[in-house]
Amino acid sequence: EYKHAIVDYFKEHAKILICTDVGSEGLNLQFCNTVINYDLPWNPMKIEQRIGRCHRYGQQNDVVAINLLNTQNEADKRVYEILSKKFELFEGVFGASDIVLGALESGTSFEKMVLDIYQSCNTTTEFRKAFDKLDRKLNAKRDKNARKLRSILITESSGAKKQALEGTRKDIDHYLQEVDYWDKVAEPEVFSDIQYWKVDDWGEQTIGAHGYLFLGAMCNNADILFPVLLLCDQEGKYVDFEEDDLVPELEKIDDSTVRYFKPTDDENTMFRKTYGNLVTEMLDKLDRQTEPVREYNRRKIENWIRIQNEQLVVQYQEMNAEIEE
Repeated sequence: EYKHAIVDYFKEHAKILICTDVGSEGLNLQFCNTVINYDLPWNPMKIEQRIGRCHRYGQQNDVVAINLLNTQNEADKRVYEILSKKFELFEGVFGASDIVLGALESGTSFEKMVLDIYQSCNTTTEFRKAFDKLDRKLNAKRDKNARKLRSILITESSGAKKQALEGTRKDIDHYLQEVDYWDKVAEPEVFSDIQYWKVDDWGEQTIGAHGYLFLGAMCNNADILFPVLLLCDQEGKYVDFEEDDLVPELEKIDDSTVRYFKPTDDENTMFRKTYGNLVTEMLDKLDRQTEPVREYNRRKIENWIRIQNEQLVVQYQEMNAEIEE
């Protein structure tokens, strides 16, 4: 509560927040966009955590990360160079730790490597040699990942790759057509209740039978998540159709032929059954759509837990050594 009170005061009244490394954990500071690293941690994921306080969903501006650096210190310069160029921590991308993890077992392992160099080297020449060796090690790991990617790319024949690219181009064209079409449609009104409309003879003329069309949207309160379009016969069984074929037919309907109606008890029973199946399907669809986001957040949390565990182990070892001494 104390931390959150400080953040609220910072948001409403103050211009600068000074904090220890604990400030990199669990704070939402997307209302500000400048991060100043007075001391730069050697653990890349710690740096990402710091920047991630501001560089997060809801941020309206570019985030500026300012790193204070002793340019007279050869070791500090090399560490910054690796963090900046090898790990691309300041390039403005989310999930920089994914790049880091591609090159290292963990951020703490890199931190330990740097600590070993600081403790074992005494001259500028020794520092350069040690960091050159670390640089080659990181390059080797990244090159290994690059070779894996290259082997995947060259196993496909040129014809298969051309076909795949052509398919992607068609998907893009179709998407742009959809955007152009729906941009011209007025913002839909979200009804709180179900509306029943009837169009005489449209089903027989279009699909050769009577049936029902469910038209609506999956909503989060008043926000539309995605549209819902379902065609079924009189018994409530789904009719397979392509949206691109159905929408032009719906546009042809004369407004004067559309009228309200009250469903019978049998129709209501069928509607409730079909509607129940539809809700289940839409929830499954929403679950599939949000799974990547949930998985991303799961990985971030697991990463944070691992970092905390590693740091606690290091603290425990240091305290144990101090006690023994």
